[in-house]
Amino acid sequence: MNPHIQFWSLLRRQPDYNSAYKDELKAMFVWQWSGEKTESLNEFYKTDPYRYKSMLMDMRNRALSKASNTIKSLRSQVLRLLDQIGVDTSGTERGDWEVINGYLSSPRIAGKKLNAMSIEELESCIGRLRMIKSKGRK
Repeated sequence: MNPHIQFWSLLRRQPDYNSAYKDELKAMFVWQWSGEKTESLNEFYKTDPYRYKSMLMDMRNRALSKASNTIKSLRSQVLRLLDQIGVDTSGTERGDWEVINGYLSSPRIAGKKLNAMSIEELESCIGRLRMIKSKGRK
């Protein structure tokens, strides 16, 4: 089994990932984390496995940060659209999410509470809310 599967998977999830430059991005990570000794993933893995694992952890954290920012942005869009279609979102400042989650939990909207939705579910919900907004009704 290829020991670098995790590396390539994490590389694709980096905020600055572009498939056209994946080899250059790989070389940059390896060069940085190897202490500017090599650009070879295999060589780095064999000569310094502890720093290699540290590099993977850093890449995982960067990917999670990107996902977290995406989720925050999508949730914000949902709240803005809810406000625009007339759902009372003022309770969020008081920590009262009953109205919002009640509305979103409807199977016709999302079928889930806001904080339980994945990125894909948030994007789908945004599409439904935009359709509702364009029709001008709750």
